Amino acid sequence: MKAAKELKDLAAKLDALGMWDVMSKYNWAVKPRGIAVPYFCVVVRVNKPETVKWRFAMFKGWQTFQDFIRFRVDESIGYYLTPMEMSHFELVVCTDGSAPRVFIHEPGYVPSEVVLEHDVTIAKKILWQMYGMMLRVESEPDFAFKYSQEKSVFTRVEVEDGQWIDAPLVIPEPVPIKEEVAFAKEMLDKAKDLPMKHESRLIADFDIVAGVMTNEARPRLVYKLTLTDEVTGARIEERTSLTPGTTLKDLWQQTPQRILFNITRNGFVPGELIVTSKRLFRLVRPLLLHLPIKLRLKVSEVSS
Repeated sequence: MKAAKELKDLAAKLDALGMWDVMSKYNWAVKPRGIAVPYFCVVVRVNKPETVKWRFAMFKGWQTFQDFIRFRVDESIGYYLTPMEMSHFELVVCTDGSAPRVFIHEPGYVPSEVVLEHDVTIAKKILWQMYGMMLRVESEPDFAFKYSQEKSVFTRVEVEDGQWIDAPLVIPEPVPIKEEVAFAKEMLDKAKDLPMKHESRLIADFDIVAGVMTNEARPRLVYKLTLTDEVTGARIEERTSLTPGTTLKDLWQQTPQRILFNITRNGFVPGELIVTSKRLFRLVRPLLLHLPIKLRLKVSEVSS
């Protein structure tokens, strides 16, 4: 496909400038004509570059960009396990010297190389603006701070086809994250009638299954809830993926209910529930209003 090849050639052109380190100091945005939301540009140096050394992420819309900023501060905020799940384009520079590639990321789906004409068109526009900024930064190193006094982000805006201008993009207030964890009354009633096993310690973990995906034209990521009895070693595993109409938030908010279901299936209430992430700790906590379980965070296994 000609357009996809042009995108790859453009990605190689950016990499050849060798300015990723310089551009990693800036955050800015690109607003193509006819696109509802801006794309926020962030160059990320990979701390442990085994296969990838640079990632140029182009986050779709304010919400995604703010989620990324929150994630950098505290990975337990929101519902992402990794920025890979966030909606964005990403140019990847590998350590083996191979040609850089551009991928599209969407929540719940396996990243795939950009090939659809609509996506290629948007990605090309952003990369061309990045190329121009790489050339411009030598003479104007403070370009990204041009509108900082206005509490705005420096943005390249396409006002007509192929005609771009500098413009401020006002920073909106972050949308508050609201969580709602619900338990089926009949399941709670059943759990309350179960015997307690004070010596039992149940470890709960929810994560992406590495290297596994659904077998379909657009593969989805596979998520796994693992419940392990620390005393006996007995293990329960449930796998799931995003389905039409569901979100990552739905997956996470349903997890406490799944834990309760498996407790009732085991036939007893454990004395302690050990979770492996601060997010899971936060979501499971309402269960303690109904059952006398001790909740503990296993800090050593919190993802970094």
